Amino acid sequence: VVVVLYGPSWGSWLAGARHRRSRRHRSRAGKGAEAMDGFQEFLLTVRRDINCLSDGDRMVRRGAIIRLEKTLLSSGKANKDFVRRLFMEDLHKPLFRCFADQTEKCRELSVSMTLQLVDLVPIADLENLLPLLLAALLGRLRTLPFPETSEELRLELLRLLNHLFSICKEKLSQFAGDIIDALGKALTDTCPDAKKECCDITKKLAAYIDGERISRADRFADYRK
Repeated sequence: VVVVLYGPSWGSWLAGARHRRSRRHRSRAGKGAEAMDGFQEFLLTVRRDINCLSDGDRMVRRGAIIRLEKTLLSSGKANKDFVRRLFMEDLHKPLFRCFADQTEKCRELSVSMTLQLVDLVPIADLENLLPLLLAALLGRLRTLPFPETSEELRLELLRLLNHLFSICKEKLSQFAGDIIDALGKALTDTCPDAKKECCDITKKLAAYIDGERISRADRFADYRK
């Protein structure tokens, strides 16, 4: 059965439908542009402080990271999607470099901020950051005497590593050798809580990384000794 509709009412209906589709399209495009503009505006408010994390003056770096921590995290006012994108695109490199900053406050806040920020990032995206993050983290623990002179910060670094195991699991397997090397050094720490953290990490390492890879990493560590 074929039904053919004629008359001005049919033409009006078609015109109205086209108008509604066009309006919905403009609305979606407008929302996308608004979100992009919103992030750019947000980026402008923190860009100077991010740049200051690489400043030669330690007091400038200290002030910058204190302001960033307040703006992005402790104030609770920042858009979480904007913070996640900022961490992925602009913040992670200077933040990880602060793990080795001369100023203890910068090191302390960079580690504590990273511990919170990694929870905002999807695992697939976080995996791309692991090489840089683990290089910065393990570099503070892998030589003796420890590059990280603060006992409290060594413990916080181990807690960050433990947390990464909880969320990344098997994705850390490719870094097994470096992690085992760092754990071997960290177990010599005189801090009892650090030893407990190492034991907890060791349990997760055994649970998430296959024995053959661990064995190869152990042999490599013995060879380097």
